[in-house]
Amino acid sequence: MKSLPTIVRPYFTTKIALIIASIGSALLFGIWSVTPKQAHFLTDENGIVENVTMAFFAIASILSLYYAFQAKGAIRYYLFLWALLSFVFCGEEISWGQHWLGFETPEMLSSNVQSEANLHNLPWLTPKVVKNPNDIISSQGAFYAGFTTYFLLLPLFALWRPTASILKRFRFPAPNTPLLIAIWIPVGFSFLLAIVTQTRAIRDALTETRELYFAVSILLYVIFLVTLAIPKSSPSESAAT
Repeated sequence: MKSLPTIVRPYFTTKIALIIASIGSALLFGIWSVTPKQAHFLTDENGIVENVTMAFFAIASILSLYYAFQAKGAIRYYLFLWALLSFVFCGEEISWGQHWLGFETPEMLSSNVQSEANLHNLPWLTPKVVKNPNDIISSQGAFYAGFTTYFLLLPLFALWRPTASILKRFRFPAPNTPLLIAIWIPVGFSFLLAIVTQTRAIRDALTETRELYFAVSILLYVIFLVTLAIPKSSPSESAAT
């Protein structure tokens, strides 16, 4: 089997993590600071934020799939997993290209609240005001729960001896501390801004921008997985190059 292509190995130091987190937080603060009309323009359907989000998911999917076919060991299965998830997130974000290709919403999705070809806007998955326990179930709630579990709870469990052995058995590639810093400072900041926001349009814009940062976070994690998948060069190989 030929060796994986050489790429620049991103090194997630705390300094780099803080720079990424600062940029992400500044973006969210910028969305929070603009007028509702400007926020709507930036985060509307097929707007700048949605298309950039789609692009990050697409890059994460392609990168994961490319290296999954060449990686060895358990890491390849995690790359395949994120290739699939990122592909689904990308497709759902742009309603599987409906607005670009102009096809009609399939009959089986006719109940979609936005008349779009996606699953996350079906009535039983659409976020709603929580009046009873069933209202907690939504596509957005499921995504938040999954994201928090994978990128916060599992890394914490990896540090706790009773559960660490289980995760080690599954070769779980826990994000390192700098990567967690890069992910959670902007995400937490986005929720803080949403809490103090009185305007519905700005709150919705923050939600869309948060989704963009989720896509950035997943791409950062995929790059982290790629660095684990690429074998380190031996001193002799380094000297030869």
